[in-house]
Amino acid sequence: MGQRKHGAEHAEPFFGETGARSERIFFGALDTQSDRYKELLVEAVKKQKEREAEEGRTVPKHWENVPPYLDDDLAFDLARGYQVIVGGENKVAIDPSEPDGNLQPFLSEVRIALLDELAFNDSRHEDEVNVYTAASYSTREVDKTPADYHAGVDGFIDIPVAGLRDTYVTVTFDITLKEKDVVKADIVIGKLPDPRTEIDAFLEEVDTIAARVAALYRKRKGEALPRYRKYT
Repeated sequence: MGQRKHGAEHAEPFFGETGARSERIFFGALDTQSDRYKELLVEAVKKQKEREAEEGRTVPKHWENVPPYLDDDLAFDLARGYQVIVGGENKVAIDPSEPDGNLQPFLSEVRIALLDELAFNDSRHEDEVNVYTAASYSTREVDKTPADYHAGVDGFIDIPVAGLRDTYVTVTFDITLKEKDVVKADIVIGKLPDPRTEIDAFLEEVDTIAARVAALYRKRKGEALPRYRKYT
């Protein structure tokens, strides 16, 4: 089972004044300008158009200054597909302005606490409980991921349902420093304690969020359907 990092070192400044900065610090960020991401986005948009045509849906107008619309499942698969998960650790999502920082320090800690909360102690469960970011380190609206811009999701966690192949419960997160009129994510996270100076408060918040994720998992696992993902 994973071990907590207890507030590893980060390059200064650790905290930003905006929610976007907090997303990148605590959730990690995707390079949406990379060739690999752009290739996956093109594939996802093609699937979206094919689905809309098959279902006879009216295609929403695409504005040039915002990311293309994707249904939630396609938007999340796009984020999954770009990221590489090894033993629960995300090896792609990183804030380039934090060259010595952790990958997803908060989500990684939540994952570790969740394993304890759900008593997942076998290798399959440990390897398949994965956290993903849907945030971009670019500040431009057009460079945001569809999951972030359209679904209001900055990060999410996949949790396997015991005894069911390719069946997961997905819990979504939105980290924000301001009040929102419309909340789409399962769990909204506000300002977090600085783990360098408030480690006890930080880990207490981690445990609180992990308990909320576990409660949603227990509630939803009986309704979860198999999901055959291209990217795992």
